[in-house]
Amino acid sequence: MNQKKSGWLYLVVIVSLLAGSHGLRFLYAKVPGFSVSTRFSLMYGELLMLIPTLVFLAILNEDVSESMRIHKVKLTTLLLTVPFIYLIMPLMAMCNALTMLVTDNIVASVQDSIVSDKFIIMFFIIAVFGPFVEEVVFRGAIYYGLRKSRRLKAAIFIQAVMFGLMHMNLNQFLYAFVIGLFLGVLSEITGSILPSFLGHMIINGSTTFSIFSYKEALSESANLTLTKGEILTVFFLYAGVSIITTFIAVIILRVIAKNEPGGMLRLKAIFRREPVFEIDREGIRVDAKTRIWSIPAMLAMFVSALIVILKI
Repeated sequence: MNQKKSGWLYLVVIVSLLAGSHGLRFLYAKVPGFSVSTRFSLMYGELLMLIPTLVFLAILNEDVSESMRIHKVKLTTLLLTVPFIYLIMPLMAMCNALTMLVTDNIVASVQDSIVSDKFIIMFFIIAVFGPFVEEVVFRGAIYYGLRKSRRLKAAIFIQAVMFGLMHMNLNQFLYAFVIGLFLGVLSEITGSILPSFLGHMIINGSTTFSIFSYKEALSESANLTLTKGEILTVFFLYAGVSIITTFIAVIILRVIAKNEPGGMLRLKAIFRREPVFEIDREGIRVDAKTRIWSIPAMLAMFVSALIVILKI
């Protein structure tokens, strides 16, 4: 797996998502009485990413565990991940409020259909299965190839953009991009997607728990239209809080790096000017960098970005 193959994989994932969604729309339009449950719709979307990724890795005869970067980490690293994630949530909320100035809140628009199902089923799909698939695909297989360019900073940034664009709407793009950046750094310094999976699970799990816990209040608020002034107030409130919480989160990220063998080397390597050839638990070797962009990746990102713009 290399950066070019990562570009092809991202294109395959985007094509799969578009083909799958259009396939459902075709059935809705052509088959009388056709409908699917919310649970099916959510699982379907994740499987449209997971299955092509597994097939892609199998065709390339890649080591699945290595490509997905599923490696053991210390228990203390996982424990430190919990406050780290909660501390970046105000920044995510700020991004969410900012996009609401020009587009709808996607989660709020589907919360009624979510709470109409059983909590345990929705929690598993949204907070466990979904994060697992997305971490395996983005912080796992795609990032695994991108980092072979030896340009870690660019690789983390690009996989975050890819992750945001995969949602194909502006509202989720911005805060998903932020999540992708932080989880990308977290997975790099730990050498594993397990901490990023835990962090992603906490984010989605907190949202799911809130929707079910306050479903009546959320249902009433969903019918209210916030003015731009009110949205701006929320934005500046979270912006102020996020300055402090994000600063503390970065400190905890450094603590996590110190906690994992080779973690500080990995963290420093992200911000090195010299391209990094190899990072492992033994040390770092430096070599000439290679091109990180590929035509398939740029094509998939262009199509996804165009869809995001058209939906505004």
